[in-house]
Amino acid sequence: MLEKNIIEFKDVVFGYTPKMININHVTFSIKEGEYVCVIGHNGSGKSTISKLLSGLIFPNSGKIVVCGDEINNSNLSQLHNNIGIIFQNPDNQFVGLTVEDDIAFGLENHMIPEKLMQKTIDLVCEAVGMSDYKTTPPSELSGGQKQRVAIASAIAANPKILIFDESTAMLDPYAKENLKNLMYDLKKKYNKTILSVTHDMEEVTKADKVIIMSKGEIIKIGSPMEIFTDREFLLKVRLDVPYITNLCFSLMKNGIDVPLCHSVEQLVDEIWKRQK
Repeated sequence: MLEKNIIEFKDVVFGYTPKMININHVTFSIKEGEYVCVIGHNGSGKSTISKLLSGLIFPNSGKIVVCGDEINNSNLSQLHNNIGIIFQNPDNQFVGLTVEDDIAFGLENHMIPEKLMQKTIDLVCEAVGMSDYKTTPPSELSGGQKQRVAIASAIAANPKILIFDESTAMLDPYAKENLKNLMYDLKKKYNKTILSVTHDMEEVTKADKVIIMSKGEIIKIGSPMEIFTDREFLLKVRLDVPYITNLCFSLMKNGIDVPLCHSVEQLVDEIWKRQK
């Protein structure tokens, strides 16, 4: 059950210079436990959202509230306890010689007692499917495995919110699908609030809410069904409809009662249920 707002942007404006406004009077909220995708073309301002949320930059005006507290210079440590962020290139996040060393480094920064560290490392490695790689150097891992370790490091301190900033962009299709499934599991099994900045329209089908940005402004907020059924709008903003979504709509149009699915496997299951 979704609860109170855990993230709030209130009329936020940000620009690196007065003539270059990246975020222009942006207002939205995310409830605890929601999976939200932020989409838009390059230069739309979507990645600036993740930078603002992680405290890497601050608004020129407006407010950002996380877990009930406005983000400012004086409470960044509290913010970092509540938020974990996974970037596009996991190599930029590794500091340890092995997987477990890398996770331990983050735990030390959060002042986790040493006697709890190994138990925590074991738990998060199991959660992301990396239990057999704890003593492996990051350089010997695949791209998908590196992202799983980055996620393990991010969740080790048990943050309430996870931000994925184009985290699947550099992965092959197999690793990308596995990572998207893991992201969804983190919401479902561990009740994490997920904010994913993405170009991947297939991922968007799994979201509770979609925020579409263009030229630094929000131009539409809605569920995947609400977004993808507005074909005229999608054509206008040059966004693609995922293959699986088109297939679901085609079936609905031909009288087959199916929900909006996020994978072919789910669609087959739904059709099979209706045949019983």
